[in-house]
Amino acid sequence: MSLKIFKKPSLYKVIGLTLILLIAFILRFYKLGIVPDGLQQDETSIGYNAYSILKTGRDEHGVYLPQNFQAFGEYKLPGYIYSSVLPVAFFGLIPFSIRFVSAASGLLSVIVVFFLAKSLINLAYKNNEKHLFSQYVPYFTALLLAINPWHLHFSRAAFEVMLANFFILSGVLLFIVGIEKSRFRYIAFSIIFLSLSIYTYNIARAFTPLLILLLAFIFRKKISALPKRFFAAAMLLTSVCFLPFILGTVTHGGVDSASGTLIFTSAKVQAQLQEIRSYFVEYEPAGKIFFNYWILTLWQYVNNIFSHLSVNFYFINGSEHGNNSVGTTGQWYLFELPLILWGIISLYRTKGAVAKIIFAWIVSLVLITSFTREPPQATRTFFLIFPITFCSGVGLYNLISKIKSYSNKNIQYAVTFISFIVFSYFVFIYFASYYVRFPVYYAKHWRIGDRDAVAYIKEHQNEYDKIIIDQSSGFIYTSLLTYLPYPPQSFQNEARWNKEDSEGFTYPYLFGKYEIRQINWPEDLNSARTLILTTSDKKPDNTFLLKNIYFPSRPVVINIGQKIIRYPVEEIAYILIDTKKGNKK
Repeated sequence: MSLKIFKKPSLYKVIGLTLILLIAFILRFYKLGIVPDGLQQDETSIGYNAYSILKTGRDEHGVYLPQNFQAFGEYKLPGYIYSSVLPVAFFGLIPFSIRFVSAASGLLSVIVVFFLAKSLINLAYKNNEKHLFSQYVPYFTALLLAINPWHLHFSRAAFEVMLANFFILSGVLLFIVGIEKSRFRYIAFSIIFLSLSIYTYNIARAFTPLLILLLAFIFRKKISALPKRFFAAAMLLTSVCFLPFILGTVTHGGVDSASGTLIFTSAKVQAQLQEIRSYFVEYEPAGKIFFNYWILTLWQYVNNIFSHLSVNFYFINGSEHGNNSVGTTGQWYLFELPLILWGIISLYRTKGAVAKIIFAWIVSLVLITSFTREPPQATRTFFLIFPITFCSGVGLYNLISKIKSYSNKNIQYAVTFISFIVFSYFVFIYFASYYVRFPVYYAKHWRIGDRDAVAYIKEHQNEYDKIIIDQSSGFIYTSLLTYLPYPPQSFQNEARWNKEDSEGFTYPYLFGKYEIRQINWPEDLNSARTLILTTSDKKPDNTFLLKNIYFPSRPVVINIGQKIIRYPVEEIAYILIDTKKGNKK
């Protein structure tokens, strides 16, 4: 049987797929540079380093074409940064260009998912499981991914995991096609795409090799039937692609980039476990046997596995972190929960190759991310997006088939109408939250104050000989570098860096006329032509206030007994003090 399960797609299918891709494009690129409003610190770090590579070939620290980029107490992998060089060159260092790679990866992922789902359906057909699936499942899966809250959220900001996910999806698709067609060129490109994922996001460095092994095991019979030269060439190409990764892992920055998130090395996790252990130090040897490092860490690992069953995280409120969710919708819509369960049950009953691929994908990712702290975490578990959405697509097909099975047309119309209303309600709630509430409620997370402060500094910087940024204000130096933007060559030559703290975080304390440090108020207020950025709680009395930088006004609603009170709040992000204006209010 040919790999093409739809040899002559009907006009309706072509139109349907075109509409799905149009929806995906609009939802990912509409107001991309405006919503989210502002750039969170990882975005400014990624954007400025891409800009620095473009202008000088070096990162912000002056390292020539690095494999690992030092930033904010971690080492960022190079995939997203190097991929952003071209859009930054074309559009300039603006939010749109920094987010372009994520948006493009999200759009392309919808296309890849359609063909990946199609290849899985074809695999089911070949294994005589046709009655359990449908040629429409790829369309349903692509549509659900196109409007998925998790995928949309990560498509519209600079998330490295979005690009890594595209690489993995493409690699798996090419692997299946290559195995089914016995074509080495597909397998070769599969290896290249899969290897690119490990240079893009940390979890992929463990997940991708495991996924490759699992796919090789599932398709072991077909792989063993391939010509020996295929296997030898594939192993050689894999070695070449993975060698820089292996060498980079053992260097400073390779291992350090993930150490703070692993339950074995995270001080935050181990402190909690030691607190439990401390109660039993007097009960030896039982304390050492039952409450030692390995037992408690294993216990934490098992807890982490079961924490992935969180309905609240996946279907109700989503991530608690404002960078990763809107806070009113889960990572999937709530109406998808029964569809996903239905799809999982259908797959389980087949016990075929498709089920093995989907379940291996899910289980392996859960086992890997459980080695990290605070699961489920939106970025680290993001690779679940395809297998779970595929199950949702299968469930949607089951629902439509069930509705069509009713002989009574009135029942068909009623169930269809109710399903459409439920679908529309949850989708509307998400988009209303995303475009109206989210930019205001989570303004702090997206550092709008940084942007507005830099806008003022950029306009008036020539009026000052020195600009001091209060180290304790929370202002991020990459915001200044990005929004100005500061010339990378100048920054590399001028920047003077603090020593790394216990978490590996370092920041510049001096470059050009900019100083980032604790304010010495008696001395600094008497400095001529000096601008000071700090927070309102740090301002001494009788000091001239030049300007307040505000977060967007937002409503606050509280209850006093049974009475509900609503009032607006306009919170100050930063204040600017001009020493030349004098030291009086």
